[in-house]
Amino acid sequence: MRRCLISMGLLSEEESQFSRASLRLLNPRLEGLKDLPFSQAEQIMITKKQTDKISVQGVQPKFGAKINISQQTFEIVDKYGQYILKPQNPDWPELPENESFTMRMAAFAKLEIPPSGLVRCSDNSLPILLKDLIVPGEIKNYILKTLLN
Repeated sequence: MRRCLISMGLLSEEESQFSRASLRLLNPRLEGLKDLPFSQAEQIMITKKQTDKISVQGVQPKFGAKINISQQTFEIVDKYGQYILKPQNPDWPELPENESFTMRMAAFAKLEIPPSGLVRCSDNSLPILLKDLIVPGEIKNYILKTLLN
């Protein structure tokens, strides 16, 4: 039984790591998504370089990325990323998987969640991918609803 890394739903025979619906959730023009070409160690190094460039800091290392539609992959960006990636961390084993599961449970409970899921890397590690809700000059409606309620 194979499951989509984003929706955790069952995959059809012709789907590999992601369902068509999950790819369209990331971007309507996305036909596939290649593995992130970085190992866990390389991702941790990227997070250290981006510490002061991420809009929302916290305990987990993270970095910004955007989708390159023509290459069907993510590109690391210093700012104005569409997505936040949080790599595996040796201090907190399987944290991205737990966060992804928690997001699915929140959605199951009818809470609004950003597009999110897991992506595979060159070393088979699985960072979590989260839609960056803070877009320069724009705040998504459900953030405003949350703040106003």
